[in-house]
Amino acid sequence: MDLYDSNLEGIELNGIEIKNGNFKKSNIRKAKMHLANLQKSNFEFAEGAGLNINYGNLSFCNLQKGNFNNSDFSNSNLMFSNFEDAKLSGANFINSKLKGAKFKNAFMIGANFTGAEVDIKELEKGVLTNAIMPDGSKHD
Repeated sequence: MDLYDSNLEGIELNGIEIKNGNFKKSNIRKAKMHLANLQKSNFEFAEGAGLNINYGNLSFCNLQKGNFNNSDFSNSNLMFSNFEDAKLSGANFINSKLKGAKFKNAFMIGANFTGAEVDIKELEKGVLTNAIMPDGSKHD
């Protein structure tokens, strides 16, 4: 499905299945996509601040250079997704699966990774000021 440069602000797409979707440059601010299967979708340059996608499947997604500040990805599968150069400050990744995910140059100030399955060395390739690490400790 091609949703390139679409305005989907505030939309509710709970339980939707869009594999290999193109959300590049789309506005998905404050959208709700609980239980959505968006595997292998492209969210490059997407404006997704405040996105809420609990228990979603975003494995193998491209989220590079997107704005996902204050978004909630709790309990989601984000394995092998690419968050390089993304804005993730205040984002919530509680109990999410992030193995193989890339975070080079991502801004994750105040993000919450409590209980997340993630490679700490990969997380440290981004900016983690005041982020809560998987063990519950606060990153300096």
